[in-house]
Amino acid sequence: MRQPLALAVVILTSAAALAQRPLAVDPAYEASFDKWKADLVEDLKQNWLPLAGLFWLKAGDNTFGTDNANSIVLPQGSAPARGGVFTLEGKDVNV
Repeated sequence: MRQPLALAVVILTSAAALAQRPLAVDPAYEASFDKWKADLVEDLKQNWLPLAGLFWLKAGDNTFGTDNANSIVLPQGSAPARGGVFTLEGKDVNV
């Protein structure tokens, strides 16, 4: 009767020790992941995240682009002269 109990204690103790030990990570995989992450962040900074300004939309159509006739005038070179229209209806915005 003591042997099954002792075996159970050994198994539970071993399982607890394994659960607390961090898993080894393959250095090549970790380097590959770090490069992918750095490339992704750089791509986001260069192509997706630059902020041209903060513009409040008025109800209805809001044209945007670099032309001064637009409701939202963007910096030169950042968009076409007329990029399109944002339409604000209540809390919904359509492009």
